[in-house]
Amino acid sequence: MYSVIYFICEKLPKSKEINMKKIKLIAIDLDETLLTTDKRVQEDDLDALNKAREKGVVIVFSSGRHLDGMKPILGVAGKDAYCISSAGAVITDSSDKVVFSSCIAPEKVHSILGFIKEKGFYAQGYPPAQKFLYAERCDWTDIYEEKCKCTGICRPDMFEAEDIESSKILILGDPEALKPLQKELRDMYPGHPVVFSQPTHLEILQKGVSKGDSLEILCDMLGIDISETMGIGDSEVDLPLIETAGIGACPANSMEIIKKNSDYISPLTNNECAVAEILNRFVLGE
Repeated sequence: MYSVIYFICEKLPKSKEINMKKIKLIAIDLDETLLTTDKRVQEDDLDALNKAREKGVVIVFSSGRHLDGMKPILGVAGKDAYCISSAGAVITDSSDKVVFSSCIAPEKVHSILGFIKEKGFYAQGYPPAQKFLYAERCDWTDIYEEKCKCTGICRPDMFEAEDIESSKILILGDPEALKPLQKELRDMYPGHPVVFSQPTHLEILQKGVSKGDSLEILCDMLGIDISETMGIGDSEVDLPLIETAGIGACPANSMEIIKKNSDYISPLTNNECAVAEILNRFVLGE
């Protein structure tokens, strides 16, 4: 164990070695990071979160989910002053008031959804502070609603509508079919992040939107230096968070691109309380 810790400390830039002792804010992804595969918050993780709060550390949940889909988890894991939802497009305060949002404009939503329909994929729209939209119910709708414990609204004209502002557009499908679609969307809509939040979830965001950008915005609001933060995540959508935070950490089950860019990789997976292990090592000293 000691040789591993030594290697990790040598890997960190000197500035990060110093700042990991004074972390004031931790931004944590939910799915496949804090949550188990069956979408539970484990007792060890919850205990570590509460101990970090007792030490004055601000806990921010930063998810690809929209706020409605985060609420069942917040009811268990607790909620501090702010949440980052829709992969960074929306920041809400303790009363769920939107304090920052950067959405895809209706004309661009119309264009993107038209292309997705032409390709034959299922998609969901996310009007700010509302339930998600879908054009026609299918198995993907059921899977998503069961996972997030929330319900959407059927809008049959969603693909043709010209009045939908959306914090993101989510495409659900087979991973092998989504990979070439990701490249096509990036080519057609340069500057718009097109990233995987899960192997079956491809997200399209407004230009300039990411979990990392929202972390910087939130730190400005709270008067916290970005070097005094930690970001924990597992998937491609978490990459800006990992890169922006003072310390970037991830569970052992993370995508390779996250592991390559993290300052610390936990030896534990999301199912083995990786978040607790990371907090105990860097924040709680246990």
